[in-house]
Amino acid sequence: MQRGEFEVKTKDDGSPVTGADLAVEARLRALTLAAFPDHGQIGEEFPPHKPEAEFRWVFDPVDGTEDFIHRVPTFGCLIGLFYRGEPVVGVIEIPMLEERVSAAYGLGAFRDSLTVGNQRLRLDDLDPKTPAMDVRVMTSAPANYVRRRNDAKRFDALVHDYPNLRIYRSCYMHLCAATGQADATIDYGNPLWDIAAARIVVEEAGGAFTVVDSYKLEGERMYNCVFGRPALVAKIARLLRSIKPGKVLPPPKPPKPKREPKAEAPAPAPAATPAPAPKPERRIWLFKPEVRPRPVLPVASTGGKPAAKARRGKRPILTLAGPVQPKKPAAKRAGAKPKAKTKAKAKAKSKAKRA
Repeated sequence: MQRGEFEVKTKDDGSPVTGADLAVEARLRALTLAAFPDHGQIGEEFPPHKPEAEFRWVFDPVDGTEDFIHRVPTFGCLIGLFYRGEPVVGVIEIPMLEERVSAAYGLGAFRDSLTVGNQRLRLDDLDPKTPAMDVRVMTSAPANYVRRRNDAKRFDALVHDYPNLRIYRSCYMHLCAATGQADATIDYGNPLWDIAAARIVVEEAGGAFTVVDSYKLEGERMYNCVFGRPALVAKIARLLRSIKPGKVLPPPKPPKPKREPKAEAPAPAPAATPAPAPKPERRIWLFKPEVRPRPVLPVASTGGKPAAKARRGKRPILTLAGPVQPKKPAAKRAGAKPKAKTKAKAKAKSKAKRA
């Protein structure tokens, strides 16, 4: 679909959805249902299936749909398996970058990458003396801090304390936190499917995952999370919790349905007319093929004498070291002997005068 065309629609909450979102989630649900018929399923695009089951699969088929629409390659797919509310399996895949991280409870976290191959993930703490300017922190766009709850003050405090901030809007920043490409990631104002795999992957890599706080919006629980290197995660969580959360904002109004144009009466069929003759093939030339005559410039008269040829300066010689100016002729020295030709001309002139 990224190489071709796809349909884009707007959901009731104002967010976009594409044919890829629906096709991927439908495929994931069919595969897991065939293998595990007793498991439940929760996803972004379809109603839940057996939500009270002990094992529940959680899907976000295209995390970063806006990036997918605009061909930004950092969108991804999230798959999580929860047992009694706790994550036991997680997969984050960025298909256009050929990056995948996965983890299972007690089995560790692993990376499958086009650039580095397969490796086990291990996160260590930062040196406590690392200055804040060198700490790499990723977070979602400022819109996530004010879209569902007015927490702009928390974003301002985060930027103030950690100015080396990188903004991403999809699960690519989850993968960066698990691989150590980012020291910490703050994902703000998301439902469960947006963070379905982050906790188990980061914790199995040796990192920490903390829910700063959560709230309900239209019956759905929204989470504000920070995860990455353990000591830094605890420090950022304290910073965010020290600022009082804002008020939950009302949901956006659903988009107005488009009016369908009225059906018009069909126009009468035109009388049969002869088919027009095919037009000759039109060829577009960058330069016209005909040869243009050169303009003849007027020559000023010089009193019957032929005009002297204008001397052209010699062009510099181009070399690998740069242009080299041609050598100038040596100046005539005073008292220099005339050449043989000049002597013959002088004798001829003197004989003509004598005659």
